[in-house]
Amino acid sequence: MEKIEWHIKNQNAKYKFSENLSKETSINISKEIFDFLGAKQNGDVITVVLRKRDFLLAFSKMISNLPLYYYRNGSQKADFTSDFFETSYNEIIEHFGEKEEIRYELKVRINDESTTRYYLYRIDGAKNFIIRDFLIGENSVLNFIKDNGEIIIEPIINVIKKENIEPEQSSSPKATKPAEPYEQIVFYGVPGSGKSYKIDNEKTDGASDYQKQKVVFHPDYTNSDFIGQIIPKMKETGEGENKKSVIEYSFKPGPFTTILRRALRDKKHQYYLLIEEINRGNAAAIFGDLFQLLDRNDDGWSCSPVNNDDINFYIASEYEFWEDKYSDSHPYGAESVNHPDGTEQFSRNTGIMLPPNFSIYATMNTNDQNVFTLDNAFNRRFLSEYISNKEDSKNKAHCNQFNLKIGETGIYWGNFRNLINEEIIGSGFINAEDKQLGLFFIKKSRDFDGITAKDFSDKVLKYLWHDVFKRDKNIFKGSVEIKSFEDLIDNFNGKDAFGNCFDADFVAKLKEGNNPLSYQPKQAE
Repeated sequence: MEKIEWHIKNQNAKYKFSENLSKETSINISKEIFDFLGAKQNGDVITVVLRKRDFLLAFSKMISNLPLYYYRNGSQKADFTSDFFETSYNEIIEHFGEKEEIRYELKVRINDESTTRYYLYRIDGAKNFIIRDFLIGENSVLNFIKDNGEIIIEPIINVIKKENIEPEQSSSPKATKPAEPYEQIVFYGVPGSGKSYKIDNEKTDGASDYQKQKVVFHPDYTNSDFIGQIIPKMKETGEGENKKSVIEYSFKPGPFTTILRRALRDKKHQYYLLIEEINRGNAAAIFGDLFQLLDRNDDGWSCSPVNNDDINFYIASEYEFWEDKYSDSHPYGAESVNHPDGTEQFSRNTGIMLPPNFSIYATMNTNDQNVFTLDNAFNRRFLSEYISNKEDSKNKAHCNQFNLKIGETGIYWGNFRNLINEEIIGSGFINAEDKQLGLFFIKKSRDFDGITAKDFSDKVLKYLWHDVFKRDKNIFKGSVEIKSFEDLIDNFNGKDAFGNCFDADFVAKLKEGNNPLSYQPKQAE
């Protein structure tokens, strides 16, 4: 028999000791439980077993833990009259009848609104039997049991103190990298030089996905996409015959606001906003008035706050996920929000500020500087770090990438890249340095031990023909006459693909210097 536990938070239970609204019928679960249930994708249907004795025991524990609070409409305290006991007891008896256990199907759902989330969707069955009706927030555990091929869901209630909750169920269950001094850096270099690699494998190394929000700026990306916006959502009110759906207009946070909330509510860990291609969108318009938050003092806090009621309220909300938890009608509570004063409580009048555990990293291709320019005011608020276009023999990933062979030619990608970059630099083109090929301009082909001739043609040759050598095609005077790009890709095949398509002197240099890059690990100091 296998078993896995899931500690129930307030939003997953009908009854609780604190005054928190909870009306949903779905129950959040972890990726571990998702896998335990055997689910593979969104919408998978799982057959489970519920046992009458488990729910009768949970009901008796609920009675022994009175008084509890039940907020059906956000502010209504449960009325523990005889009707409460009779109704809850009958809910179990009517659902199970003479059966000691029942089987039914439920859906497992994945939501990827801002970070991947798993939950059991609408845990209800015959006669509106709902598992959440027999759970107490912060005091219940759902046991998921595999026994003889069956999956049993067992509710267990134990009154425990919040400080005894397992660490992974804390307010920041997925954060792994501790807080560190903040940074605001734009990494720039030629296409494929390893800017994103620098961020992912060095700057944010050790941080979980929960601690990072990655966005890509582009011409149509707006302030509303980045910060958040007011949009309508369906909301269910009432219960039973009085249950109905209404439209509620509420603030849906963007990636900036989502990651800022996490940082402000968890000062022990570092959080990262990662902006790819920062100059491919209008950065000044995308940041809007929050641009002034980028000025930070020596302590890492923004020098000047910005007042924004929507962001303020979202930061103070108990619920992070907008789709089915966060609502503008939820009570305002900000006890756990970090505040620069250290003593003053975060309130409705508190301006928005970036905290010290909030870093911003961005990337920019020097080849795309003319898309949207970053003005001096913007540049002044970021450090700029150039990513070298030279391979590093002490970096194993660099060596592996350098040593990828191109098709059947036996030519190492790194050798070709270095030689073609020399041609680009010596060509006399305007901004020739920005047109160089980065080491990671192209990656290993799928199901091939190297780079296929087709992938090389479609990506590298296309770039060289249309962007780099578009006015001077002398480099492409090979043994076969090349009049068009179609001729070029048709003839780039076989062992002599380079001889077919490239200048003879260039090919001779290519073959002469065709040596792999040897990995030389860094020596311990």
